[in-house]
Amino acid sequence: MARNKKTPKSQRSYTDQLVKAAAHPTRQIILKNLKSKDLSTVELEELTGENRYNLYHHLAQLQDAGLVDFRMKEGRTKRYFLKKEKGKGETFFQLDRDDLEDPKLFDTVLDVLSDAFGESIPDSEEVQNITFMLRYKDERESK
Repeated sequence: MARNKKTPKSQRSYTDQLVKAAAHPTRQIILKNLKSKDLSTVELEELTGENRYNLYHHLAQLQDAGLVDFRMKEGRTKRYFLKKEKGKGETFFQLDRDDLEDPKLFDTVLDVLSDAFGESIPDSEEVQNITFMLRYKDERESK
């Protein structure tokens, strides 16, 4: 498929921030666990093994990228959740091998990616996570 239009610079910088935020292993653990339910900082500390200072740094990176946000519960407790905004230019997905009922589905996705890029994925049986970012057509691009 030919691509003859450049992504606007402002959208590229947002994309870079999103990818960078989602790529860190600790942040991937946070995102994976927020897929199923809202979590407090105490719960996230236990899941990630990070101290509170480091955890807040990672949460701030995810918030700045627009991937997570929080609600105040019972006046003092922050409950973080995965943002799923509609109508935005980009959407983030994370697919984990261990979360699928049928592990063959994960291998099928890897095979499709390999075919699409025309090259094999090294050590594909060792891949545990696939991160997707879908970019939707920008209204400004159609003008």
